[in-house]
Amino acid sequence: MDFWSKGQLKALFLEHEGYFGAVGAFLELLKMTDDL
Repeated sequence: MDFWSKGQLKALFLEHEGYFGAVGAFLELLKMTDDL
């Protein structure tokens, strides 16, 4: 499993990591605006 799909899994992981990073940054921004 890991051998033949390593590149594909890595690409999916990086794509999701970028997505969740963006969502996390957005949520942090919402939290900061709530504090004002």
